[in-house]
Amino acid sequence: MDWFRNYELFVGLKRLKRTGWVLRYAPDESIADHVAATLFLAEVLLPTFPVILDASRVYRMLIWHEFAERITGDIPSIYKKVQEAIAPVEAEFVLTLAGDEIYKLWDEFHTVSSKEAFFARFIDKLEPVLQALLYARYGWNGAAEFKNSLIKWIDSVRDKVSSLFEESEKVLAWVESIVSKL
Repeated sequence: MDWFRNYELFVGLKRLKRTGWVLRYAPDESIADHVAATLFLAEVLLPTFPVILDASRVYRMLIWHEFAERITGDIPSIYKKVQEAIAPVEAEFVLTLAGDEIYKLWDEFHTVSSKEAFFARFIDKLEPVLQALLYARYGWNGAAEFKNSLIKWIDSVRDKVSSLFEESEKVLAWVESIVSKL
């Protein structure tokens, strides 16, 4: 892995705006802003999670999960078919530039195939809801859409939670306790 090239590519995420915010006329946020916020959330929420996780793997997933957007841009979830169409391009980009180890973490995150991936994906979905609530303090109206999206995602992965965690009831109760405070 060429660390300097990857650093240069990652730093470019500071200039790429998150499309979901732009489409909704919300204040600008870069992809790098999102990554930084997810890392902070993971740091403060990991100690409260009912299952011990490998924090390093969570952080690495959160750092690398947006890496491919350096070439594809930020495709919001409302464009699901576009996301599906570019997924192979993103996978090849990550594998080629970051190597097999990072690719495996990236894929694990996107397929939610581990406990750490579930936690990281939850954080990735939670962060825009929290950001929307902050924007709402300044008059932006749209936070409910983001909260509803988070709830739909949680519902879509309930079976996966049951297969990943022996303590699935505790994990879902923790998730619900976070969401109920929003």
